[in-house]
Amino acid sequence: MIVDPPMQPHPLPPDPRRHARRAGWLMLALGLGALAMAAASFLLAEALPSMRTMPEFREMFEKMRDFEAGGVDLQRQFYVGAAMLTLYALASIVLAVIVRRATRGPVTAALVVTGVTLGMLALNLIGGIMAGNVAALLMVAVVTGLHVLLMNWLLAARRSVPLVERGAPSTFSAAAHLPPAAATSTAPMAGYYAQLPPPPRQPDPPRQ
Repeated sequence: MIVDPPMQPHPLPPDPRRHARRAGWLMLALGLGALAMAAASFLLAEALPSMRTMPEFREMFEKMRDFEAGGVDLQRQFYVGAAMLTLYALASIVLAVIVRRATRGPVTAALVVTGVTLGMLALNLIGGIMAGNVAALLMVAVVTGLHVLLMNWLLAARRSVPLVERGAPSTFSAAAHLPPAAATSTAPMAGYYAQLPPPPRQPDPPRQ
């Protein structure tokens, strides 16, 4: 039995949904983080009235007196911040689930949400630089960097949408990328070894 040498597999093409899946995981992480921050902001707003009477926070509120004298309600600001963070968190979590399909609508919606968020983070970054608050500046810089990475993955996912719409598979089998002769062969195969048909039968020698 003649067996051909090992057949070299064709290189597998990259999964066109890989960028969308990475973006989905990152959006889920950012959404859960924003949800935790929204809960903390809401609890802080609820605790503000009692904190004003505590001696250990008296100096902090003394520094905020000029800020509140301008008509700014600190408690309301925390409530508004909690509401905005909750909306962003819910949008991110929902989009994180559906953007992994790498279809046009969810990817476009995720790009819009991420672009608006980047604009708001840029304003906060400028405000942190002007205020000189190093801790807040570092936190905003880290979150901004994560959103820049998310935007990069979403743009790559948007460029892959036509491949997904044409029916490119999300998972690839090695047999699908073998040469046609090997892929359609009905002979038994083990890995990439194919059995060739037997050689032609030799004619019988002439009788004396």
